[in-house]
Amino acid sequence: MKKLFLIIYFLFYGYFFLYCQNYLIFRGIIKDQDSKEALAFASICIQNEYIGTMSNENGKFDFKFLEKFKNDTLNISYMSYEVLKKPISKLDFKEKKYHVFYLKKSDIQLLPITIIADKITAREIVNKAVKKIPDNYYKSEHLMESYFISEDLHYKNGGISEKMKTEAAVEIYNPKYKKIRKISRIGKIKVEENFKILGIKKETSINDYENSFFSIYGNAIRGVIINNIFRYDNPHNRSFLKKRKNKIFDFKIKSQFTYNENLIYKISFKLKKIQKGLFNSKTKIYGDIYIRQKDYAILGIEYFRYVNTNFEEIFSHQKIEYKDYKGKLFLSYISSDNKTKVLDTEEYVPDSTKQNIKLLINKIKLENFTKIEKNKKDFDTHLNFQNNLKYIPEFWENYNYILDTISFQKKEFDFKN
Repeated sequence: MKKLFLIIYFLFYGYFFLYCQNYLIFRGIIKDQDSKEALAFASICIQNEYIGTMSNENGKFDFKFLEKFKNDTLNISYMSYEVLKKPISKLDFKEKKYHVFYLKKSDIQLLPITIIADKITAREIVNKAVKKIPDNYYKSEHLMESYFISEDLHYKNGGISEKMKTEAAVEIYNPKYKKIRKISRIGKIKVEENFKILGIKKETSINDYENSFFSIYGNAIRGVIINNIFRYDNPHNRSFLKKRKNKIFDFKIKSQFTYNENLIYKISFKLKKIQKGLFNSKTKIYGDIYIRQKDYAILGIEYFRYVNTNFEEIFSHQKIEYKDYKGKLFLSYISSDNKTKVLDTEEYVPDSTKQNIKLLINKIKLENFTKIEKNKKDFDTHLNFQNNLKYIPEFWENYNYILDTISFQKKEFDFKN
């Protein structure tokens, strides 16, 4: 009986301690200094710590962190802009309004002076960066606390036939890095990472569907994680990073700029000509790669892919960013936008679909964490969500996530109701 009492006591105390620690919440809007336009998906973090969040499409953010960091520095950054640093002790926490922060564009060299001097081409820079991937990124096991959001729209006969949205706090366990980074057989995405849902913030749907739960442990998270260039060699989306295959691409040094006191190459790439494949398909691929000069680290990639077949049109837009921490690069943010237009629809097939998925890493644990075991079958996990997970307001009050900018119509089915 005494042992049972101690277990209950420590469980309660742990829960109480988790939600009763003193958190500070600071609200802001990030804008371009010259144009005054909002900067979407800018990074906000505590300097020298991997604790942060990201602005939404309107530049707004709510940043939540423990009071023990009140004497540290707040860093606000956006690629190709100068990093803005503010002492946290001088921020105004009393007013609940959104404080405006203006970022200044970095000094950009339109002519590749350094590269001309070194006689190195854009393609050679990319190939060096790919070769240095194992050296620049963290190889040991670690845990990532993250915010995941998946939004789906289905259209039929000119109107929206289905809306689904899922928001969740997810722990992602990254095992020790392996050189083998192949993708499994077609139709099933297999990744090395294991996942654990910490809490569901919202489940919404226009119909009485519950299957959006499947997106969490189904292919949604896996489909985003597979874009991590450090761990995976995606043959469909990463051919421009392969030395033997990127000859079909044109590479160009678009510009150079300083970012966090380092010179960055912005290199554009695109297919030299439209690729033709099965079913008379035509493919266009283009985008930008951000590479740091001093160590050839890839800090970010923005990638566009358009496919046209006899049956459908597919447009994909992926964005991935990495962040420095303790001398290595860690995954920071991945987004994946996909649009499909069906050219020859059947009665029960949507005319078109849109899917937007974002994964924000807001904390990294390098030690003193519990390893996450492999997930059970998706269906079993789906039932566990319904039976065990609850919406906990206190949890989300202290958890960093991207503020909502999209308003979904009723009907809503979330844990708040």
